[in-house]
Amino acid sequence: MVTSSALAVGPVYSALVADASGAPLTAPYIGYGAATALSFVFVALCREVYRPPNERRLAPRVGVPRSILKRFAPNATAVFCAYGTNALFQSLIPLAMIVFGATSQLEMALATAVMLGTSAITQVAVINYGGSRSLAVGLVGMAVSLVGVFPALFWVATVICGVGQGVSFKASLANAVDSALPGDEARTTSMYYLVAYLGTGVPPVIAGLLGGGAAAVSAVAAVVAIIAVATIGYLRAAGQLGYRHG
Repeated sequence: MVTSSALAVGPVYSALVADASGAPLTAPYIGYGAATALSFVFVALCREVYRPPNERRLAPRVGVPRSILKRFAPNATAVFCAYGTNALFQSLIPLAMIVFGATSQLEMALATAVMLGTSAITQVAVINYGGSRSLAVGLVGMAVSLVGVFPALFWVATVICGVGQGVSFKASLANAVDSALPGDEARTTSMYYLVAYLGTGVPPVIAGLLGGGAAAVSAVAAVVAIIAVATIGYLRAAGQLGYRHG
């Protein structure tokens, strides 16, 4: 929830600072740099309150044991789609809003802010819900909303997309952690986020390689197709593997 909230506020902050300053390409980063420096101070002031006996040197691992791979894969696919949708709203959607008549950076930033702000609120609202049904609902919500690229439906679709993204992210993370073996939660969660950030980085690059004015439309179609396939795959896997329902 904190991550989605920060991603929602960031574009609005950047747009406001860029519009108000004479250095739109550098001014927003000064604020981010100051916030980062402040966070280092807070981290340095924190002290461990508990040290387990026979503490060993940390050796972070990333991976998924073969025994839980079939349970983990649908959730990894779902978060790839959720973060891919996030990337879509952070890269192509603001540019596509020019077609809808957007004339300022703030208007473009609001698309990302509305989607991710709705996602953050949704994650809190559904905190007690999880399982295959919740994730399926979230994925379907994203798929349906991404079809609404028409100006009259854009903001409604954006809110629906935020709900779907929030449910998908929350449910897939809960399911991924539940599937982890005892004592192996950190390793499994690290792999989950590795897939998530691949979802953030890969789709925009592919969309950019498409080139021309069709890039945004093609990207939307590709994301919808991926989410649709993920939904079908997840439902089949959940039915076969006896996932808990929420």
